[in-house]
Amino acid sequence: MITQTLPARLRTEVEAPSIALVKDDVYAVLGADGMHGFVEKVGNVYVALCGPDLPRACEVGQSLSWDVAVSMVEYAMARSADGR
Repeated sequence: MITQTLPARLRTEVEAPSIALVKDDVYAVLGADGMHGFVEKVGNVYVALCGPDLPRACEVGQSLSWDVAVSMVEYAMARSADGR
């Protein structure tokens, strides 16, 4: 197995998001700059939703892993902040 490491110039410190329970099986993902999105547990799947409020949040992915779903929300938020 080959492991690649990013060069120092490309590495950044990333602070873990805060998580808050919104309602049964729905969690808010909060960053230092505000609301990033939500993770909803539907059966055995975690649905990643990006957006500032639940009714208008857009699905950005699904995963069987909680951590991966939270990462999907963070990645989608970072991409939208970059204008991509």
